[in-house]
Amino acid sequence: MLKALSMPANYMNFGYSTDTASPRTDNIFAMNGSAIAGTVVRIADSSMQIFAVKTQAGYNAYGATKGALPVKLNNGSGNFCTVTEKYVDLAGNPLYGMSDSLALVNKGDPYGKDIPTLTGYTTMGYFIGANFDGTYTSGQSVPSFDVSGNTTVYFVYQNKNSAEAVITKILKLPIGTNTPDATFKFSSSKVSVDDSSDPSDLASMPSLNSGSLAITFTPADRDSSSPVDNIMTVIKESGDILSGVVFQHAGIYIYEITENDHTNSAIDSNIDNESLTYSGGK
Repeated sequence: MLKALSMPANYMNFGYSTDTASPRTDNIFAMNGSAIAGTVVRIADSSMQIFAVKTQAGYNAYGATKGALPVKLNNGSGNFCTVTEKYVDLAGNPLYGMSDSLALVNKGDPYGKDIPTLTGYTTMGYFIGANFDGTYTSGQSVPSFDVSGNTTVYFVYQNKNSAEAVITKILKLPIGTNTPDATFKFSSSKVSVDDSSDPSDLASMPSLNSGSLAITFTPADRDSSSPVDNIMTVIKESGDILSGVVFQHAGIYIYEITENDHTNSAIDSNIDNESLTYSGGK
């Protein structure tokens, strides 16, 4: 996990501890703005392995084999490379709440790791290259390869969308009337995500499954119950309007569904003999 520490001007020393049960080695590098200025290495052997400890008493300031102090900034040897790790969906969009992580690797040394498991996402694979082009290698880990220069690795995920939603249409007919061949169509509009209706947030909301925004009735659809007040009721549901929809992050997404008017021209234009009333429901 990448952690950042901003130091005040003229401060040249710092220390840190670990929350693990035993000492741990870390790689530390210095930044000048967004540019890497160099790595912090042990003076004794130029190793990037720096130890964090639990207590000040456990810090051996001068033990070369302990990896603590003294250290120096290695900014001119060019013997290290950065591997930038990006977390994206299948379209290459950054995952909500996930920042890039960096791994420092000595030039010529191998890099490889298991792709982190993220709650709410299915791990799909990885892509190695400067710009993700939508293709990726399937797998749960990035196989080891020798790093010869600064490299970008994309971890590719798919949102686990277990939700399902359908539209229910209630068609009422006079008793003795055949159910018509009729299709009722619906439109959807984006209202808000996490209580925000800012245009940029609305733009991040995926569109619903357009193929499921319609319900078709045929004469085979009958009311199997006993009519009430001489009115038959035929009820049908649409397909899953969330099928194939990928949400970029967990949250509260609100859409408005509206029934469209006059979607059955054969009936709508024959008002002398039959009529069809649309609810315009939302």
